[in-house]
Amino acid sequence: KSGANESIKTKDLDYIIRCTGIVMTSAEMTQLKQQLDPHNSGSVARDDLVSYLVNMLSGYNEDVVLGALKRLDGNSDGLIPIDELEYYLTTYGIELDNKELKHLLSC
Repeated sequence: KSGANESIKTKDLDYIIRCTGIVMTSAEMTQLKQQLDPHNSGSVARDDLVSYLVNMLSGYNEDVVLGALKRLDGNSDGLIPIDELEYYLTTYGIELDNKELKHLLSC
């Protein structure tokens, strides 16, 4: 379904990061863009962004992670249907294959 060389536009990183609930200063965002797009190509490898987000979110406490998940729970029933989760991820340029999605859901 998705290939390893899929990319996300560097200019969209601000929006994607904000949607996860992660708050960054302008300096931190600039540093992130330099880290993920060191050659200033205008795009970031999808896998690099996913790895960064996994590492970033693993450092958050439970309340922060739950808060981010609650933003995705539109009807406040405590559940995020898989099709909605896939929609949110793909809307923000993150497409997961079945193996990656199963790994995410097992966390």
